[in-house]
Amino acid sequence: MYKNKNISMETLLSHADGVNVSHEPMRPLGGGGVAFLRRRVRRPGELQGAGRGNSNASSSFSLGGGGGQLGRRRLRVKRRRGGGGYSHPNTDMSSNAQPSAASSAAVGVLSATTSKTKTKKKHFVQQKVKVFRASDPLISVFMWGVNHSVNELNQVPIPVMLLPDDFKANSKIKVTNHLFNRENLPSHFKFKDYCPQVFRNLRERFEIDDQDYQASLTRSSPYSESEAHGGRFLLSYDKTLAVKEISSDDVANMHSILSDYHQHIVKCHGSTLLPQFLGMYRLSVENEDSYMLVMRNMFSHRLTVHRKYDLKGSLVSREASDKEKVKELPTLKDMDFLNMSQKVYVDEEQKKAFMEKLKRDVEFLIQLKMMDYSLLLGINDVHRCEQEDEEEMDEEDPENEAPALLNVGSYGTSPDGIAGYLNSHKPLGPGEFEPLIDVYAVKSSDSAPQKEVYFMGLIDILTQYDTKKKAAHAAKTVKHGAEHPNPGVRYPGTTRVAYLPDCPEGNKVLTLFKKAFDQRLTFTIGTSMTTGRPNVITWNDIHHKTNCTGGPQLFGYPDPTYLLRVQEELRAKGITAD
Repeated sequence: MYKNKNISMETLLSHADGVNVSHEPMRPLGGGGVAFLRRRVRRPGELQGAGRGNSNASSSFSLGGGGGQLGRRRLRVKRRRGGGGYSHPNTDMSSNAQPSAASSAAVGVLSATTSKTKTKKKHFVQQKVKVFRASDPLISVFMWGVNHSVNELNQVPIPVMLLPDDFKANSKIKVTNHLFNRENLPSHFKFKDYCPQVFRNLRERFEIDDQDYQASLTRSSPYSESEAHGGRFLLSYDKTLAVKEISSDDVANMHSILSDYHQHIVKCHGSTLLPQFLGMYRLSVENEDSYMLVMRNMFSHRLTVHRKYDLKGSLVSREASDKEKVKELPTLKDMDFLNMSQKVYVDEEQKKAFMEKLKRDVEFLIQLKMMDYSLLLGINDVHRCEQEDEEEMDEEDPENEAPALLNVGSYGTSPDGIAGYLNSHKPLGPGEFEPLIDVYAVKSSDSAPQKEVYFMGLIDILTQYDTKKKAAHAAKTVKHGAEHPNPGVRYPGTTRVAYLPDCPEGNKVLTLFKKAFDQRLTFTIGTSMTTGRPNVITWNDIHHKTNCTGGPQLFGYPDPTYLLRVQEELRAKGITAD
């Protein structure tokens, strides 16, 4: 029903560029009864009727240039080679004939009218169109396509239920010779909307209105936030939506899981830690395809994230690089989380709800044989926000304070978009958020040492454990050994951090520790004696100086016999420097 749909030129333009196109009705002129388009005659001559052409256009069409003139058809005018007079089948107007008084008067009136028409110039006012301005042509095409797609989808009735064909459907359009926005858009491009009915249904289940979705992505240009594994990562102007460039393999994986994903969202009533997928598109510019996936932003549209972690539950190669750490907002990893003694403080009710979501979503990903997904954790320091707000208030000009208050609670210059309705709500202070928008946000408990807001969700869920991943895992097994302590399996237990002095002897012991860890000699996996839970770290086999939260300055550190004692225990395990 929706695939390769033929649409009229008028419908396309009115929906795509905001132009309202309408035809004037045909009306008879003169005694001959010939139908003409309503148009003032500029000069005398023999008028021949101009019929209306076919207004239907296929999905491949041309704008501007030679073809596709809308609304007005040029009137063909013939002049007689003799006197050039107005010829009528019932009237002899040649230069040799003697016109009657009535006909002379008619000619006089016609000449006067024609003379006035010649001297009067018509100024056609260009109709206002929606212009998609972006520094990158690809982003302009993306905005144009989303605007067109949502408008077209609004003309299609919402189905009572989704059918299997809806998960395979697509809508595509090819644009050539585009002259309306040629300063902002490429003249040739193609746009493809994958599974439009399915994603419309998902947006509804995530309580995102189509008009808000459209406004957030097209009201102003999305801007670049960072690079995502070689592709671009954009945020909508109001920071409520994220646009991630993905590969064709990711598109194929999305198609393979979309039906199961939709069913999972239906079962959990949209309450999930999984990414909220809202749309998937293909953009073709200059014979090069790009794929864009739209989802809800996991972080807040108004609260600043001061620290963020990408957590997998593994300690193997899970530390941010020095290059990453010098960034303004680095993406830290599991080892950084432990080394910084980071904790998440939530009350029991929030913890229970979060763990139920996490367990349900992870089990879903395991069923689909997904891997390489992570838990994204963003932390907003409320006290720091309060200090920053106070500094901004001190720097502001008192004359500009009143207008600034008008936009409290929203982000951007327009009331349109997902976050737009917050303008009518009470202002939100530091640490406050709107749960309907910041759906991944959780406030810290009252017993937390400092007030924080956490944003937690699962990311990168489109990688399946296929042949390529099996080969990568085999290479990792060869490097670390078949009995590697953590080949993708997380062992729960007490978190411990070892502190070593920064000296040659300390670095030597650190090397021995890594060697023992690779051979699964630093801890014991067994059944917990307190909880009865299997596959738990029950004991540290090498009793190195560790603690959970105190840091290296507590518990009598440094211990003068520490390094000697650890080396003896390592030697007893067969771990030596030789």
